[in-house]
Amino acid sequence: MLVLKNGFDGGTPNAAITPTNSGGASGSPFDVAASYNEFGTAITYSSVRAAHGALSAKMPLFSEMEWWLPEEDTSTGPRWMRAYFWLQKPTVAGEEYDAALRLLAGDNIRWQATIRLTSAGASLMLQAYDDTEFELVTLGTTSVAPALGQWIRVELRGTNASGTAAGEVRLYNNADSTGTPTATVTGSVHQTGEPWVVANIRYDGSTTGGVTPPDIWVDDIGFSDVTWLGVASISQTVTPAAIAATTSMPTPSISTGRTVRPDLIVAPWSLPEPEVTTEGSPIVAVDPDAIRATWSLPSPLVQAFKNVTISPDPIIAPWTIPAPSLEVPINPGDKITRTGQIEWNGFLLGGGTRYRWQQLDGWITDLPGIDSGNVPHPTRHGSYPGRKLAQERNVTFTGLIRARREDMQEAIDELLAATPILEDDTELPLAIRILNTTYIGYGSIIRRAVPVDKQVRLGLGRVTLQWVLSDPLLLSRELNSAVISDGTWQTVTNLGNAVTYPTIRCPGPATDPTVIVRRNTSLGVEERVLEFGLTVDTGKMLVIDTYYGTATIGDTNVMDKLSGSSVPVPDLVLPAGQSDIGYATAGGAQAATVLWRHAYL
Repeated sequence: MLVLKNGFDGGTPNAAITPTNSGGASGSPFDVAASYNEFGTAITYSSVRAAHGALSAKMPLFSEMEWWLPEEDTSTGPRWMRAYFWLQKPTVAGEEYDAALRLLAGDNIRWQATIRLTSAGASLMLQAYDDTEFELVTLGTTSVAPALGQWIRVELRGTNASGTAAGEVRLYNNADSTGTPTATVTGSVHQTGEPWVVANIRYDGSTTGGVTPPDIWVDDIGFSDVTWLGVASISQTVTPAAIAATTSMPTPSISTGRTVRPDLIVAPWSLPEPEVTTEGSPIVAVDPDAIRATWSLPSPLVQAFKNVTISPDPIIAPWTIPAPSLEVPINPGDKITRTGQIEWNGFLLGGGTRYRWQQLDGWITDLPGIDSGNVPHPTRHGSYPGRKLAQERNVTFTGLIRARREDMQEAIDELLAATPILEDDTELPLAIRILNTTYIGYGSIIRRAVPVDKQVRLGLGRVTLQWVLSDPLLLSRELNSAVISDGTWQTVTNLGNAVTYPTIRCPGPATDPTVIVRRNTSLGVEERVLEFGLTVDTGKMLVIDTYYGTATIGDTNVMDKLSGSSVPVPDLVLPAGQSDIGYATAGGAQAATVLWRHAYL
């Protein structure tokens, strides 16, 4: 016989519930008591409300508690579970939460009693794993909804016999009722008779983001291999009041000289019922191929006669315009829709995925390692100060893989496919949104760890990913632009805290284009100039990429046309804050366009 119970009364209010502190006066300790949400909230002991006693467990969304059943128990007979729930419905339409009792056998959830919470109310379902369908199927839903905002009791029975296996869920909206359930759902499926392994209670669901999901409370959780657990027992010492018994004694009749044998005294009494109470990257230009118009010119047939006016038929030149083929690069971070998400080269992790966020190191709030540039002083203590340069950035993501048992292999396979070692030095985009802003860097994966333990086969795994970014700069997702007419200046702003490398596009016709960046420093006004001695023809474009240090017209490198008074192309940067950009030519050119992203260290 195996009976497990936990009423949470041995805990400390507001303390996180763990396998270590969940036993003692509370009852049978849990083997797993964990929260997998991105809100940073754990399962805690709560004194706000309790079905019995003084404490209950407050569960946030994406959390669970479970007992691991003895491995030597190979029986496939019936098992029972019970829990008291205090539930709330979502406040946002479209969100859906499930509070569930689950019995697991082999590698799958065999039986599940699910209370589904939506903004419209609640419903109770009996679900089971069908070995002919290879999935969890719904066997029935109650016509009577579980009550919200009060304690209710839910009990589950499941059998795991080889062949047809039967189950039942009972709902009591009157939590401590010993009579007929408020609603009952039964059903059966085909199963293979594997040994029981886990009894689990879980609060899961889907959210649209932006609103913290409501918590639920649970109390008096139980498991049995004997029978239904029924109403939870109340552990209290009861001391009834003293019983008052009213009596009367009649006067005996006595005669002298005789042996006196008085009659028996009859003392009537009454026993009232006692009263019992409990206390209580670079920019990619999109240039479609030139449109080619195919045509033919047939030779006209001309017959001339003397003094005759000739009028040949019009010349017909048939032509077709092929549809242009355009490929627009996907902007890094396009798949991120909410706080707490990571996009690695199009693969999404974090909130709303199977790969739940626990910790992130080395991103926007962490400074990379620094090369000081200081030079030791030869004749006194200390060093000559040198420029400080950031080293490459290492980013580490630590999280959990949480999936249905039958989907765990797929989750691991997708992670492996998304994190290979490349055959060259290409760096891929890494976009992360911590709070309200998405930042982008470019790097390579250098570590992937998924430790294999007993919980992996139950659908719970740990994961660590690490990237190295050769350039530690992180960039804003949005691309900023400024249009500068020939012979004018434009003020631009880099909202980051580090220099950023702009791209400048100078359309033709333009002769001797010059770009100037002017900024104020502690030493006065500083100007950096790029001056080209060349002509950009009509329909052509001079593209200056300061990050890669290139200047091209089409496929032609024109770096040899840079004048001697110019700075190196990579030195034409936009500092943090405001600066002015000027553009000038020999006269009459179209406006130049400057593109940049905010940069951070």
